[in-house]
Amino acid sequence: MELNTFKDSAGNLWTFRITAKSALDLKSNFGFDVRDIENPEKLSGLVDGNLEILDLIAFTLQGQLSARGMDANQLLENMTGDEVAEACWAFIHGCIFFFPSHTRKAMTAWASRVQMIQSRSGLLMEERILSPEMDAMLDNLMSKGAGSQK
Repeated sequence: MELNTFKDSAGNLWTFRITAKSALDLKSNFGFDVRDIENPEKLSGLVDGNLEILDLIAFTLQGQLSARGMDANQLLENMTGDEVAEACWAFIHGCIFFFPSHTRKAMTAWASRVQMIQSRSGLLMEERILSPEMDAMLDNLMSKGAGSQK
């Protein structure tokens, strides 16, 4: 699958293709500038659970939605957490593909690095939550809480 595509939970394949027109429309309708993808802070803000990106996703896919006889609400109904995460990254890569080809390789590497760091952060958090130290801490808190209710 291409970096600028994702599948929703109904199995529909969606592709982000940002054109000059859609870039201007995103800017005028949402204040989103595709050039912000180059800014690490703005990129991180897009992928850190930012639900506003769903508006950008639905807006950008309007043509494909119409061609399938769907609306934005139907698309969003077909997206759970994993699909939202995939759609966010596909949208970001769609924005990257808007840039001239000589800049895409570095920008794709940067986005991939951010994605890898997020994945590692999730694994680290899971590891900490499932650790014996966390179990001991929770047991301690529970026993203190049970003692205070007597």
